[in-house]
Amino acid sequence: MPETVAGLPGPRPFGGRAHRLPRLVDRATFFGQLRRAVIRNDGIRAGLALLSITPDPLDPGAAGGAWEIRQEVCLLTAGRLVGCLHYSYPASRVASDEFLVLAEGVGTVAGAVDLAEQILLAVRRPEMMRSGEDSVTASVGIAMQEPRSSAEQLQNNAAAAMYLARTGGGDRYQVYGEWMGEADVAPTRAG
Repeated sequence: MPETVAGLPGPRPFGGRAHRLPRLVDRATFFGQLRRAVIRNDGIRAGLALLSITPDPLDPGAAGGAWEIRQEVCLLTAGRLVGCLHYSYPASRVASDEFLVLAEGVGTVAGAVDLAEQILLAVRRPEMMRSGEDSVTASVGIAMQEPRSSAEQLQNNAAAAMYLARTGGGDRYQVYGEWMGEADVAPTRAG
C-alpha cells in the first residue's frame, strides 16, 4: 500500500514527501497538459492513464437545498482529491461535478487501479456536512492510453467507464476496456 502523509492516503510514486502542494488546475491548462502527454506517450503501452471522478448522488431526502448540497460535496471531493494526489498528477474540475486526473508514467493498469483506490479511500472519509450526510462516495473511471488514441478519445473512454461505475452502484472504479462489455469492474466497498 502506498505511504500516507499526514494521515491522508495518497500515492507517492517518487518516494518521500511531495516538494510542491498539488492543486486543481484550470480546464484550459489541464487539456493542454493532456494533449501534450498523449503525444509524448503515443506508442507507450500503459504509460498514461486518465481518471474521471464524480461524487455519487446523495440521498434525495437529505436536509438542505439540492444545489447547495451538491456544491458542498463537490468542494469536499475537490479538497480530498487534491490531498491524496502526488503533485506530478494534475487534476481539474472540468464540469460542475466531474474531475479529471492525468496520471502520466503510471506504468500499468494496476498502477492506475491503485491510484483509483486511493482516491476512493480519500473521498470516503466520514465528515459531517450541513446536509446531515456523514460520508461522500465517488465513482472513478479509468482509461489507459492506447496507440494512436487522441486526448478526446481518452477523455470519452474515462467518462464512459466512470458512468458505468456510477450506474453499478457507485463507490467503485471501472477500467475502460476496448469493449465496455469486457471492461474490468471492481467494487471497492472495503473501508
